[in-house]
This record gives sequence, structure tokens and C-alpha cells, in this order.
Amino acid sequence: MPFSEVATRLRPSGIATARRRWMGLMLAAGLLAGACSASATQVPPAAPSSGVAGASGQPAAAASVGTATAGGLGPFLTGAGGRTLYILTKDSPGTSTCTGGCASVWPPFTVSGATAPSAGSGVTGKLATLTRSDGGIQVTYDGMPLYYFSGDSAAGQTNGQGVQGIWYVALAAGNASTSGSTAAPSPSAVSGY
Repeated sequence: MPFSEVATRLRPSGIATARRRWMGLMLAAGLLAGACSASATQVPPAAPSSGVAGASGQPAAAASVGTATAGGLGPFLTGAGGRTLYILTKDSPGTSTCTGGCASVWPPFTVSGATAPSAGSGVTGKLATLTRSDGGIQVTYDGMPLYYFSGDSAAGQTNGQGVQGIWYVALAAGNASTSGSTAAPSPSAVSGY
């Protein structure tokens, strides 16, 4: 059937419906493309919805490090909203090796600009910052870079403890807790490590 005949058989409402569907598909494709091009470190999969700065992977205007206890780990470090902070044993003092896909699963605890992190009660180690390879300013504790775990969705959770034998809760004593390790998730769950 020639196109002109098809066009004449379509009712005006059929053309309008087809046009709306096409516009909807184009809009959805544009939103998907925008989402795919956004930085993976902006919002971790399980970021809390409380809007607490620093817990979502976004730089915090002010960074306070506190302590908490859970699961027999002893006092450990917490960041925004009381979320647990971790260290990566592959890092060395002053150097973060978790970038790209790794940083989307383990968002670095960052601050904006020249913001200095502050110590809450029970924090006895030295807080400082380092400049990451992506330009972000990451908080360190006794030189070790600090991270959140996207698998923690609330204050006090320690779901990242012992993951792959390289991720551990950052203890207030300035070391990593190697007790209470959790089972390592699949490699795809901790992209990059």
C-alpha cells in the first residue's frame, strides 16, 4: 500500500497518538542517555535519602567524623548521618586506589574545597585530606583514605566489613577491624576490586 494511501486512512487521532508515542520514546531515550553519562560517584546505589551531605558521595560543606559501636567491632569511625566509614587495605597513607567503578560501590568520604574535617568525641587519630585523581578532596584518618559502602543504607550498619578481605571498618584506634568479616559478594558487586 503506498504511503499516501496509508496517510489518508489514518484518522487525525491516530496520527496524534503516534506522535505522542514517538515524543515519549525520544524523551525516555534522552533521560536514559543523560543518566548513563552522569558520574557514578554522584549517588551510590544505597545512599540514604535523608539528604545528609557527604553520605551520598557528594562533597560535604563541613565534615565531622564521629564514632559508633556495633557487632563487637569496638569504636569505629562514622561520617555524615552516622554512616560507617571504611578503609581499603590496598591504599597507602595519602593515596587512594579506589576510582571509577570501585568508587561507585565505595564512595569516598569527600569535602568541598578547603574544608577541614572535624573530630567528634572518641576520634583520637589525625584527620586530614588528600586530593584524589579525579580532583575530589577525600578525608583521611591517620593518612588512610576513608570511604562509605553503598551496601549500608542506615547509620550503624557495617555490611562492608571484610568484603573481599580488603575492605574493613575504620576503627577509632587508627587501624582496620579484621574481626566479624562478612562473606565476599560477587566480583561484579564490587567493581574494580
